[in-house]
Amino acid sequence: MTKIVKFVCVTIIIISLFLAATNVESWSGHSSRNCFKDEDCNKNKCRKPTVVKCVDRICTCVPVFQPPIIYSS
Repeated sequence: MTKIVKFVCVTIIIISLFLAATNVESWSGHSSRNCFKDEDCNKNKCRKPTVVKCVDRICTCVPVFQPPIIYSS
């Protein structure tokens, strides 16, 4: 019986570590997804008070009070 409980606990830990490792990208504020305009980015990606913007073809969380970043090509 204890072997079954230990197996279930280890399985839960491994699955949660895998899910945390796959979600690291959303915490950094950057995404590897290419974009061409702001509408190409996922609107629910950023937490308030930030909004998602397409900067250098990467979806990035930008503070609302900061003016948009414009890069010259």
